[in-house]
Amino acid sequence: MEVWLRVRAYISKGFKNPSWLVMSVVGRFTIIRHFVVLLKRSVPRQEQPGNKTSVFADISISDVIKSLNQDGFHLRLKLPQPVLDRIVDFSLSTVCYGNQDSELGFLYRDKEKIEQKYGYTFFMAEYYNTSLLCQEIQNLSCDSQLLEIASRYLKAKPVLQEAGFGGTLLSVMIILTILARR
Repeated sequence: MEVWLRVRAYISKGFKNPSWLVMSVVGRFTIIRHFVVLLKRSVPRQEQPGNKTSVFADISISDVIKSLNQDGFHLRLKLPQPVLDRIVDFSLSTVCYGNQDSELGFLYRDKEKIEQKYGYTFFMAEYYNTSLLCQEIQNLSCDSQLLEIASRYLKAKPVLQEAGFGGTLLSVMIILTILARR
């Protein structure tokens, strides 16, 4: 049943936005993805300004990197409660989009009602333009310690890619916080 719902959403989105469908299908071919990566490398990237300050106090960047390399995660890197509260407030008061469909916008608190209205479950919901709409997320995108961690872990200069808010570390933190508040 879940597969059918995903296929139905995919087909529906393809009819509404044929250019998305073409990009999605063509993007499945590895050679085309590699070609796009080569093209992107030739375009100069916009520098992301870094804050000289950080919201993370008393963290050892080398310990974080060691943990990321060994385990794939690090548990002691936590947002200060006021910052987390403001991001959660943002997520609860900002429209997110079910199944990445720009026509299925809703507030998180209305998720069950909207799912009943449309007759299917949302497998994901994304917030768009978060770094433009939420000052805390903008600050985190320029946080000096986060940028340093990303740089060392990736062994490259980190670049913010605003593709949505659904799969980011911040979204996981927010979801866990929302669930803990229930």
